[in-house]
Amino acid sequence: PPFSGPNAINMDPMFIDTSVANFHLPGASPAIDQGSSLTNTVVSADYDGNVRPQGLAPDIGSFESTGVTLPQPQNVSIQKL
Repeated sequence: PPFSGPNAINMDPMFIDTSVANFHLPGASPAIDQGSSLTNTVVSADYDGNVRPQGLAPDIGSFESTGVTLPQPQNVSIQKL
């Protein structure tokens, strides 16, 4: 496998939308609660300021899942009034 170690996952983390640099994790991501507990000794919050961990262990990545996944907008258009 390309990555190895006790906290490595070798599958799609299912980021919300990489095309717009949204690397948050949806509720079904295999990266949730798979980070090392050693992270807690160095990093107490994620990039958004959310406390880590939110679950049994920290999530892998820059953003801790808070259990809320918002749907992606589809066919959004903005019109001047």
